[in-house]
Amino acid sequence: MMRALPLLAAALMAACTPPAPPTMEQAEAQCRQRADAATRPQTQIAVGVGTGGTSAGVQIGLSSDYLAGRDPEDVYTTCVTRLTGQAPETPLYPETGSQ
Repeated sequence: MMRALPLLAAALMAACTPPAPPTMEQAEAQCRQRADAATRPQTQIAVGVGTGGTSAGVQIGLSSDYLAGRDPEDVYTTCVTRLTGQAPETPLYPETGSQ
């Protein structure tokens, strides 16, 4: 029993360790999705056929950034900076070169 206590304490300490911050690439990808959600409502349509018959569904998502009318470029830059502490390395719209 006495040996289990240090192992338990080590396991609890490891569980309390915050996750590693995302890489710049991971942060930019995550924030690009958030900026995309700020441009328009997100929709999903599903249709299925199986032994139980057919099914269909529609899902519409509205981000708080979209509802607030936030500029997607500002959403992207703010998000990357919050996650990494640095400005984005890759522009939101690489083809135009704008951040």
